[in-house]
Amino acid sequence: MDGAGGEGACAGLRAVDVGALTPWPPLPRGGEGESERTGQGRWMAGSIGSTKLADERTAKPVASNRLRVATRRERQQKTKQAARDLRRRATPAEALLWQALRNRQLDGRKFRRQQVIGPFVVDFYCAEERLVVEVDGAIHDEPSQAALDAARQQVLEDLEMRFVRLPNDLVVRDLPTALARICAAFRTRAVTQPQPPPLPPRERGPGGEGLPNVHRPQHPTEKDQLTCH
Repeated sequence: MDGAGGEGACAGLRAVDVGALTPWPPLPRGGEGESERTGQGRWMAGSIGSTKLADERTAKPVASNRLRVATRRERQQKTKQAARDLRRRATPAEALLWQALRNRQLDGRKFRRQQVIGPFVVDFYCAEERLVVEVDGAIHDEPSQAALDAARQQVLEDLEMRFVRLPNDLVVRDLPTALARICAAFRTRAVTQPQPPPLPPRERGPGGEGLPNVHRPQHPTEKDQLTCH
């Protein structure tokens, strides 16, 4: 092959190679747009990387918080369900004491039975006195259960709650004594306000003027309730 033909073939080969390697659209030549292109590329890469890293950092606490909230709600639902079950399966002593405490029968104090307090369920609770009343059966005499009771009581006492523990047989055999122990734990005593005397009837004046006799309406009688002395 002569020189001219070889040179033409090489030129054609170079033209094909250059065309195959040229991207579309073509890159700017020389230094034209180089700083803008590289600067924009670095900004985009930095933005994508930093955004991805920030998303990963924020996603972990959010997921962790959601898990904690879900777990807390699940525990609360289980505790409430346990309280409902305990109300349905009340022991004879608990049922007997509840009949004496319900509807503010004991010195006007409002009690709730199987009350949920945090993660615990107590037998009876008076919010205005912050008083917990527990009716303990024979199982509470076992060392393991007694240790659990003491730990739970310490947690609630740290929250400024007070305890009255009544043996199961005491409530069944001598309910008035059990109620007296609860009364002794009250901080304040209910005070019965004396009723004012009724107003005298208003009589008519001479000639019939004036109002007819008006009597003071009688106060409704209060329900009988046990009063602590």
